[in-house]
Amino acid sequence: MSPTVLEDRFRILVEHGLDAVALLQPDGRVSYVSPAISGILGYSVEEFLDLDAFELVHPDERDDAKRCFEELLTQPGTSQTTANRVQHKNGSWRCIETHSTNKLSIPSIASIIASFRDITDRRRAEEKLLDADRRRDEFLATLAHELRNPLAAISNASM
Repeated sequence: MSPTVLEDRFRILVEHGLDAVALLQPDGRVSYVSPAISGILGYSVEEFLDLDAFELVHPDERDDAKRCFEELLTQPGTSQTTANRVQHKNGSWRCIETHSTNKLSIPSIASIIASFRDITDRRRAEEKLLDADRRRDEFLATLAHELRNPLAAISNASM
């Protein structure tokens, strides 16, 4: 298979995927982002390339995101997965899961490759399940306490 055919196949996969793919330079500048950025964060490719991606990370998580990126820079070939709140173009906060790999040592890539997806709905569903579990546990604890009290009263009366 010719390199052109392979390149065309990979380009189609990247440009039509639901997950976004970005190439980041060591200074954090985004040199490429796939069109999926529009569906995930509402920005066009051109708009996103003009932004400092770290400035979109929630202020409470920005320092950690930068620290993780800096750690990745020092470890060629390694990968990491992170999740951060990132500001959508409309101002809302979305939870974004990112898998990044340091490919700076490969001359034809010379970037950190980051693929990311919006996991906001998944996180909300997880929070609802956790909340339901907490309410169930509280109900069972209350029920157990109420069942023990009458039994204790009966056993004390029979003595």
